[in-house]
Amino acid sequence: MSSRLTAVERAADVAADCGATALVLALGVDAAVDDPESPLQVTVDGYRRAGDALAALGLPAVVVQEGGYHLPTLGQLVGSALDDGSL
Repeated sequence: MSSRLTAVERAADVAADCGATALVLALGVDAAVDDPESPLQVTVDGYRRAGDALAALGLPAVVVQEGGYHLPTLGQLVGSALDDGSL
């Protein structure tokens, strides 16, 4: 498991522990492996797993898509994070 995914899971735990009632998520797909500006190399599966971890909270969410410079993969990356419609 990547340290980035671990950080998302820890953030989800903190939100749950603090009694969060909603999420506001800045979904930056400029961290993706194909993005020319990315030092992070997050895969489509990484975005999916992060989205799953946040969706598991069962909270209403506002998702603001920001960042992402590899246009051919933007839709797939955003779609993978929002895959099951829970976020």
